[in-house]
Amino acid sequence: MKVTGVLPGSFAEQIGLKKDDALRVINDLPVDTIASYAKAIKNCPENGKTIIVLERNGLPLTKTYKVKN
Repeated sequence: MKVTGVLPGSFAEQIGLKKDDALRVINDLPVDTIASYAKAIKNCPENGKTIIVLERNGLPLTKTYKVKN
């Protein structure tokens, strides 16, 4: 799923997404639609670790973030 923008203070910003990233997986859940993104973020642990797999500038990245609620 291509990221078209990131709102300040949003979950997307908290996990480090940037405009034009291609989001693939959040905590082992595939993300290819807005619905699958919503499901994945709903299942993220509060104040816990979130692992995302994405492509940025055509290169694969796996990042781990601590999300603060």
